[in-house]
Amino acid sequence: RYGWTHDSAAIYALRNQNSLVSLCRIAVPDGVSMRIELPSYTSLRQISVSPTRDALALFAAGPTTPERALLLDFEAAPLEVRDD
Repeated sequence: RYGWTHDSAAIYALRNQNSLVSLCRIAVPDGVSMRIELPSYTSLRQISVSPTRDALALFAAGPTTPERALLLDFEAAPLEVRDD
């Protein structure tokens, strides 16, 4: 439930707190953790980090949102979240 970024500068991890799963990016040098907001999604699973760029795919669902595969591109500004 974690994966290294393509440059090994950070780790993406899924955290489960009070039955809500969130996606976090943890910087390797200092251990600072940043939560990545994904509105409408409370259940995340099976992350797969890109080996060539700062992007990842995962399965996500929410109380009113059926499960779908998401692609998160962190190199896009602002963050691009695609489900197509």
